[in-house]
Amino acid sequence: MKKIMLLSILLLLPGCTWFSKEVQTEETHKTRVKLVILDEVLEEYRSLIGEYPTELRELIDGPNDPALKSNWDKPLIAQGILVDGWSQEFVYKVQPEGSESPYDLYSIGEPGGSSS
Repeated sequence: MKKIMLLSILLLLPGCTWFSKEVQTEETHKTRVKLVILDEVLEEYRSLIGEYPTELRELIDGPNDPALKSNWDKPLIAQGILVDGWSQEFVYKVQPEGSESPYDLYSIGEPGGSSS
């Protein structure tokens, strides 16, 4: 359900930007692609480790727990995927068990950008 909603939003967003002054920027496109990739890799991490990472850096460095890290052999993702199209880190927060979504993941967008 979460993936369907995410994909629906991603498919609708380009239409929304069509009415704005600017066509979708390269930075916005990169950010959307990276969010989809991160969503998939977070699910892969959960299937390997049994839980979501506490921070995105664990997708590269492995779990913080030494017992779990002993079986870590390689990064799941490249360093460059952890930043949005404006080279800012994505915001990632694991949600309490029982929440509608297991985590929040988003970009704050263009630094100093307008919301128009």
